Amino acid sequence: MKRILLIIGFVAIVILLVVLIWYFFFRPLPPREEVTLEEPVTKLPIPGEYIPPEGPGVLTSPTTAEEQLPETAMEAQGGPVQTAELDSGNNIGSRIAPDGSSVVTFDSYAGTFYRITPDGMAEKLTDQTFAGATNVTLSPNNERAVIEFLDDSKILYDFSRKQQVATLPKHWEAFDFSPDGGNIVFKSIATNPDNNWFAIANADGSDGQELELMGKKINQFTPLWSPSDQIVGFYEEGVDADRKQLYFIGKYGENFQAITVEGRGIKAQWSPLGTQLLYSAYSAKSGFRPEVWIVDALGDTIGENRRKLDIQTWADKCGFAGNETLYCSVPKIIPEGGGLLPVVAEEKSGGEVIYKIDLTTGERQKVAEPRSDLIAQNLQVSKDQTYLFFTNKYSGKLYSIQLQ
Repeated sequence: MKRILLIIGFVAIVILLVVLIWYFFFRPLPPREEVTLEEPVTKLPIPGEYIPPEGPGVLTSPTTAEEQLPETAMEAQGGPVQTAELDSGNNIGSRIAPDGSSVVTFDSYAGTFYRITPDGMAEKLTDQTFAGATNVTLSPNNERAVIEFLDDSKILYDFSRKQQVATLPKHWEAFDFSPDGGNIVFKSIATNPDNNWFAIANADGSDGQELELMGKKINQFTPLWSPSDQIVGFYEEGVDADRKQLYFIGKYGENFQAITVEGRGIKAQWSPLGTQLLYSAYSAKSGFRPEVWIVDALGDTIGENRRKLDIQTWADKCGFAGNETLYCSVPKIIPEGGGLLPVVAEEKSGGEVIYKIDLTTGERQKVAEPRSDLIAQNLQVSKDQTYLFFTNKYSGKLYSIQLQ
């Protein structure tokens, strides 16, 4: 009985397949209805020419394609601007090169350090490759780099000697270089929190000095060596729900005056001379959107002239051009709460706009609109302010914009 049912089922499936094949491939199609045009087409559009439709209920469009779409300028003029892709790899650790006109970067896909010119010409800094490198910290003069790998190993590489000069301990993290590249500041993370230290050492790892005991407050410390060579980082401590105190850490254990920050989620960078600290933070007053501030941060002037720059973005989306000029990539839209979830906020930004800010007068100028799909970070400006370099946050590709 079971065999008979299987045979019947098989025959039914075969019949169904035959019917479907006939319907889709062999059935006669209905005759095509002839359509007569009321007016013959007498003119085809010439490439680049726009012919608007006519008739009731049809909106009249611009008369030319150039008027229909915004022009993309070669140089930044305040609107859409051409954005040149310089390297398609995953670029990390970029800095302006010593020549002031090109950028030094590490392409983690190729495992190679390059110096790239604004027109995309690339020159290797060394023939040695670094497969598996996940993070790179370049010294200010681009002569050395701390290179971190997937297995948590760390090395110091010297470009002038074109060789690895030291292996650093695996439990050292979050590096930054002194202005001359001769020393590093870092977090030493031990198994026992009682041995977690904020410390400095020679760039090759020798002569380490413990500065501050971090304990379990590792995330409240930020290594950030000042160009003035006075301060090597800061420690943040909550005051209330909307304020924090920044305590600066000197390389000789000095006690500097603290700065009050209106907000949380602090990101910061030094001005080129180390006289000011640029930072971003979000608070309830801003709808938890990041706001950018600048404050004096040298010697006895620490905490003076604190002012908001009236732009909403993150400090790591800004780059200095000298001590008095700042360029920032500002999202067109930051939803309420965007400071808490930057990834979500950037996805909903609708693109970004580059602003130039005079830090002396506070004047802001809209410079350019890059492509809407680009999320800029790590902005670097050439010495003569002719080019702006940045990496796309999610692809790691390196781009440039011609400013003038």
